[in-house]
Amino acid sequence: MAEHRAWVRTAVSDLSEVLRTAGMGAEARLRGHDRCGHLVVEATDTGADFLRTLPAIVSVEVH
Repeated sequence: MAEHRAWVRTAVSDLSEVLRTAGMGAEARLRGHDRCGHLVVEATDTGADFLRTLPAIVSVEVH
C-alpha cells in the first residue's frame, strides 16, 4: 500500500509539473485518484487535448 501511495504522489507531482511548464494550469487540474490508481483530472477541451498528447497518458475519458 505504501508503494502505491508513493507511486501516486510521484505521478501527481510529475503531471502537475508538466501542466505548469506547458502553461496548462488553467486548462487542467488534478483532482485526485481512484482506487485503481488512475489520476482524476478536471480539464477544459483544450486541457483534455493536451493530456492526450502526453506519452504517459493511457486514456482520456470525457464525462
